[in-house]
Amino acid sequence: MDFINYYYGVTPEEALPGRPPFSGHSAVNFRTSFLGYLFVSHRIRFVAYLEVQRLDNEIYDSPIVEDRRSILGLFGMTVRLGKL
Repeated sequence: MDFINYYYGVTPEEALPGRPPFSGHSAVNFRTSFLGYLFVSHRIRFVAYLEVQRLDNEIYDSPIVEDRRSILGLFGMTVRLGKL
């Protein structure tokens, strides 16, 4: 089974009123991301990651997909332990 049908497809058995059967084919999604570090000291740094993805029409046409864009953001801190 291919990726699009596995994650975004709707089989005839899963179909409901308002959610018709759907079988997708190949797709290309466009994605851009940003990764940044802020060094506070030799041991501590902050990390930020932002990713925006635009779904292909082949995926967006699925009845179980609501948004064309997917946005992911992460923020964290790392601490280096031990001797430098």
